[in-house]
Amino acid sequence: MHRMQQVLSISFGALFLLTLMAALPGSLYAKESTIEMPENAHEKKYGSGWECDTNFRQVENNCVAVKVPANAYPTNMSYGSGWECNHGYREKSGDCVVINVPENGYLNSSGDRWLCDRGFLQDGDACISINVPTNGFLTNSWHGRGWACDRGFREINESCVALTVPKNAHLSYSGNDWECNRPYRKKNNGCVLP
Repeated sequence: MHRMQQVLSISFGALFLLTLMAALPGSLYAKESTIEMPENAHEKKYGSGWECDTNFRQVENNCVAVKVPANAYPTNMSYGSGWECNHGYREKSGDCVVINVPENGYLNSSGDRWLCDRGFLQDGDACISINVPTNGFLTNSWHGRGWACDRGFREINESCVALTVPKNAHLSYSGNDWECNRPYRKKNNGCVLP
């Protein structure tokens, strides 16, 4: 009997608490928006309220059409400008301007900038030819000279000069210098025993 009174007491208490909460306006339950849904909007899929249709942006309590400039396409995204420039164009002051690719250049895979062909380096708005010296080769680096010396040669004044490897020495791992064989030590331009 005591157990049943306890359960009834808890049930009655829970019912009373729910009734009291329902009577308090807006304390636990979200109020419906008093703002009317504007043109070019729809109810949110989740939660309450509204959101603008595709290709429209919310400005205060209205949905305004996204203005897509020439040479652009709408992104249908709820963030950003709502548009992106076509391949081969870039954004400038709200417009899409053509990317001028110089001779011996090409558009990158994204189409938003240009790069120089192999054997050429960027110099301002142009691609200039890389002059590879004798005993040198083109590198894949976009920076620097664009060339390096073959193994056994060292760069001196834009040229590749053969290394002179002294007795008891060998080419270093890089191939652009030499090291003494063990147990010899480098001293001046030769290898000596310690």
